[in-house]
Order: sequence, then structure tokens, then C-alpha cells
Amino acid sequence: LEYFNANNAWTMVEQNAVASAMAIYPFSKYSRLEASLAPTFFSRRYRGHTTSTVSNLYPIHSPTFSPQARLAWVFDNTLFGYLHPVDNSRAVILAEGAPPTGTNSGFFRFMADGRRYFMLGRRASLALRLMLGAVVGPDSAEYDFKIGGNGTLDFLYFTTENYPTLHSLPPYSLRGNFMQLLNVEYRFQF
Repeated sequence: LEYFNANNAWTMVEQNAVASAMAIYPFSKYSRLEASLAPTFFSRRYRGHTTSTVSNLYPIHSPTFSPQARLAWVFDNTLFGYLHPVDNSRAVILAEGAPPTGTNSGFFRFMADGRRYFMLGRRASLALRLMLGAVVGPDSAEYDFKIGGNGTLDFLYFTTENYPTLHSLPPYSLRGNFMQLLNVEYRFQF
């Protein structure tokens, strides 16, 4: 991925290669355990002049190999309406990380995301969501939580580290190693 800014004459170059293997064990129709292993190679550098604003958000990252592992419990018995879930619940509890393989590598992330939907007549619903998360380790800045946007962004920018959940904020305008989020939404159709 290369990004060029004509005003400041700099280019950010990111290289990322990953292969993954995943296994799923169903406990029931609504509940499952997911496990995955994803060996990853990642690096970031700049060409030309860079601004501190950009390099603070996306610091130089020396080439690093990272064997990432993930384990998640997923529950989902939602009833979908025309555009979104309208009744029942969904939840995920996940832990993922990578051991240190270099001087500034290694991280551990925990996240819990619970949602409850209440159908209010035929055209409305109430949605409650509570998300908690933490990421720690030398490489935690690369795997921090990014919140904002409406979820309709280009798939190139939506990854497991990004949570487009606050519709009134610009995409990924909130970032950090710790996350607490409570959403209460009244959803209705015109």
C-alpha cells in the first residue's frame, strides 16, 4: 500500500503478507468456538519528508514476522429484519495475540462485544450494545482500537481492528489501547 501526499511530498509504504488457517467447532445452532492461526509479515517506512502528525499515528515499523493466534466464542440467535437485526442477541468474546519475535513486536488483545435487540412493532427496534476491549504489548499501537464511521466504508479499510460503530463520527476518529463503548439505538423504517 502506498499513499502519496502532493502537498508535503512524502510517501508511506506498507508491506503486509499473511496466510491464515481457521477451525470452527459448533456447540449448538447458535454458539460456536473459532480458532485461527495467521503467520504475518509487516513493515512500514516513508519516502521523502513526513509530518509528525502522520508518523505519530503510523510510526515506522521495521520488518517483523508475527505468528498471530486467535480464539473466539461466538453466540448469535438474532432475527433479521429488512436492514438489520430486530430481535434476540449476539455476542463474541475473543482473545488474540502474538509472542514477541523482535525488539518491538508482540501483543495481546481481549475484546467482549454483546448486543441485544428488542422488536418494537413491525417497523422499529431498540438495539443495545456494550463493547469492552484492551490491547497490550510492545506492538500494541499497531493493533489498537479504531472507532467511528457508519460501517459502509470500503472493505479495504475495514479490518478486525476497526469498529465502525459511532455513526456521527468521522471514520476511525477515536483510537486507543482501551475501549469501552455503550450504544443505545432506536431504529425505525420510514
